[in-house]
Amino acid sequence: MIDDGATVRPIEAASVGAVTGFMSGLTGTGGGVFLAPMLIGLGWGAPRHAVGMSAPFILASSIVARVGTVLVGQVPAPDTALLAPFALLAAAAGTAIGL
Repeated sequence: MIDDGATVRPIEAASVGAVTGFMSGLTGTGGGVFLAPMLIGLGWGAPRHAVGMSAPFILASSIVARVGTVLVGQVPAPDTALLAPFALLAAAAGTAIGL
């Protein structure tokens, strides 16, 4: 049974974060793909809460990934500025539909 008020020890949270970050970097996917199922599977939150927690995690990991790519000399694709607003609109639409 899922306990929305579950107490999570820092070492457990750090372990899940490390595994999620490693898997995300290894596969090149957003960390939320791994984080939400882990939170649900470990009973640390209901599906709706787990997905809500994944959004800031994905944002943070995306920022870190962007900094990493810049540090190694990669530059964003030329169409990034054009595609970003559409990605934001699609995310807003998906959220509205999901709610």
